[in-house]
Amino acid sequence: MQRLARQIEQWRAAKDQSAQHADVQERHLARCRALLDRSAEIEEGYQRLQAARKAVESWVARLQEVSALRQREAELRQRLAQEQTRLATTVEHLTREVADLKQRAQQVPSLEQALAAARADLADLERCQAERREAEETLAHARAEYEQRLSANQRLEEEAIQHKARLATIVDATQCPLCRSALTPEARQRVREQYEAEVEVFRRQYRENRDEMTRAKQAMEEAQTRLQALESRLRRLADAQRQVAAMEGRLADAEEARQRLQERQANLAALQQQLAAKAFLPEVRQELDAVTREIARVGYDEAAHASAKSAAESLARYESEWLSLAHAREELPRVQLALETARNQVAEYARLLSETEERLRELTTQVSEFERLQEEMTAAERELQHLRHVYQETSLELGAVRQQIEHVAFAERQRDEKRSRLERAQREREIYRELAAAFGKKGIQAWIIESVLPELEDEANRLLARMTDGRMHVKLQTQRDTKSGGTVETLDVLI
Repeated sequence: MQRLARQIEQWRAAKDQSAQHADVQERHLARCRALLDRSAEIEEGYQRLQAARKAVESWVARLQEVSALRQREAELRQRLAQEQTRLATTVEHLTREVADLKQRAQQVPSLEQALAAARADLADLERCQAERREAEETLAHARAEYEQRLSANQRLEEEAIQHKARLATIVDATQCPLCRSALTPEARQRVREQYEAEVEVFRRQYRENRDEMTRAKQAMEEAQTRLQALESRLRRLADAQRQVAAMEGRLADAEEARQRLQERQANLAALQQQLAAKAFLPEVRQELDAVTREIARVGYDEAAHASAKSAAESLARYESEWLSLAHAREELPRVQLALETARNQVAEYARLLSETEERLRELTTQVSEFERLQEEMTAAERELQHLRHVYQETSLELGAVRQQIEHVAFAERQRDEKRSRLERAQREREIYRELAAAFGKKGIQAWIIESVLPELEDEANRLLARMTDGRMHVKLQTQRDTKSGGTVETLDVLI
């Protein structure tokens, strides 16, 4: 129904537009007929306009020729004035330059003295720079010596600690820790003396290194003090270099000014003479006289030109009317045809408008059914909005659950890492426990005793059997039963 309403509006607008077009064509037809009625007057005025324009064109040609000559005359006069101004400016500039060159040339002796003093100061600072490099080398050598001696003492301390540890291990040892041979008291004493001698060598080297470190540190402090003093003086080095460079530049400039002074004085005198006699650009002056004579020959009359131009302007309206007349003669058949077509279109659009309005009245009866369907669609849209809201809430809950799952996965990775560290710590604890048992009372010591006691028992029984003719023997017992039914470690001698 809305489409039909829009169609009705379109037909109505088209009908109005066609009616307006018909009105336009009627007015156009009236203008064409009015111009055709004045055709004789318009053609006569157009011929008079053409004659006036020819006269204007003649005066315009003369004006263009005179304008070019006058422009050339102005250019020549301007060139003369510019050249005179340029010469005057050059004279003024040379006058100031000569005065400046005189002043700069007079500064040569004082600048030479100042440059000599600045160079002497710079040479002294450059000697300080060489002394600074020497002090830096001394400081670097002393620092390297100090660090080398310090590193050597650290190694000596480590070796002395190792020797003391080895010396402590041979106090009760039965074998030499180096060759694994039986260690007698004499051999143990020799090893002790050897270790002590080596430790004494370490001590002597340590004291020598410490003394060298003291001397190196003193040399470092002296070099640092010297460097600070030299740095304080060398802060002026860059300024002194810039000062020497500036003085050299000023002296070179002053010497150049002294050389250029005589040349500039000669140029100034020549320009002053040329300007006073106006003896400049003679070819321009000759061309200016020729241009003036040519302007007089052309004979341009500005008043006659203005009169011809005024006549052409008063007749200018006949040009547009003449063009409109020619156009009207061509357009008259087309305008008549367009007017008839526009009137036919108005009738056709009126018929279409009537038919469409009838169709609209038929569709109006169906509006109630459409409104019911629209209410159902509104209810369905509300249900859709509700379902979208539920979907958004469910999506938020799903995001929260995913974050919890990621947190649980992170906690599981931490648990696995800590479990791995716990298992590694438990394995290390078992290793340390076994080492403690091995080096404890029931470990290596008990094993040594158990392995040595049978040999001692056999040797003792052999000696007793020889001394007592087999009447006595000895038994070494390492375990004894307790009242609680267990056993304890012991060493009982049974004869």
